[in-house]
Amino acid sequence: MARQRGLAALPPSVVPTIDIAALLSDTGDALAAGRGTPAAKAAVAALIDAACTDVGFFGVVNHGLDERLRRGVLTEASAFFALPDAEKSRIAMPAGGASGGRGFQRMALNETQGAADHHEAIDWIRSHARDDGGSGSRSAACQVVAASPSLAPLVHGANLWPRTPPTFAPLYGEYVEAMLRTGHAVLRGMSLALGLPETRLSSWLAADSLWVMRAIRYPPLSPAARAGGVLGCGAHTDYGLLTLVNADESEGSLEVQDRAGLWRAARTPPSALVVNIGDMVNLLTAERWKSTSIQGSPAAVWFP
Repeated sequence: MARQRGLAALPPSVVPTIDIAALLSDTGDALAAGRGTPAAKAAVAALIDAACTDVGFFGVVNHGLDERLRRGVLTEASAFFALPDAEKSRIAMPAGGASGGRGFQRMALNETQGAADHHEAIDWIRSHARDDGGSGSRSAACQVVAASPSLAPLVHGANLWPRTPPTFAPLYGEYVEAMLRTGHAVLRGMSLALGLPETRLSSWLAADSLWVMRAIRYPPLSPAARAGGVLGCGAHTDYGLLTLVNADESEGSLEVQDRAGLWRAARTPPSALVVNIGDMVNLLTAERWKSTSIQGSPAAVWFP
């Protein structure tokens, strides 16, 4: 249903911001304990529990992602999206799913609930090796493909990287590793909040995760398109475990549906990362925690 409104008219959401320094690991090891005292970690876990119960959505600060790196990927993405379409299309997502959903998507190619989204994006997915490296054992990813061969492009496909800027791929490789460490810190807090051992969720679900990363640009909408209900990305919940969003400072670019069904403009401190719990969490917690519907509005650059 179309809805006419301006971003400025949306009431701000109550998005809690949580300091997760106590949950970071000194070694960076996904399965290591956080550096904080038991009392400090318990206090952070209580805040995460409240946020997941009440909102399903929260900001994190002191998250371990260096500000140079956080802003650097936004700058690189903006430089890529400013290139001519012909240059961006050098890494266009192949038709027919040959890349497993990796590559550049031109404007309005992505759809949510049957409606074209007003954005362009690059998608990357972790690519798993096709063999066991001589270890004699098969990874979980290879076992999935053995059971469902049609998933081979998704699991084993190669990522497509821009040639311009030349620093793009190395910077993003560094960024992925840093974001994985942040994700494990959040999972430590979630484990404690659920009364589990601190590393239980990481070891069980994310020690060898199939991560997905998107760089998304939401261009401004015309008044007519806005009045017609066009959105940068239509309303949806995220299907995975956790989504970590690194967004620029564009006002009102992310909207959250509260438990009463009202859409609100999400606001967090500029250096914060946004955490959105996915549909997997609904299942894992028997809906004690529920994923939150979100939608994107122009103009912004995001990294979910």
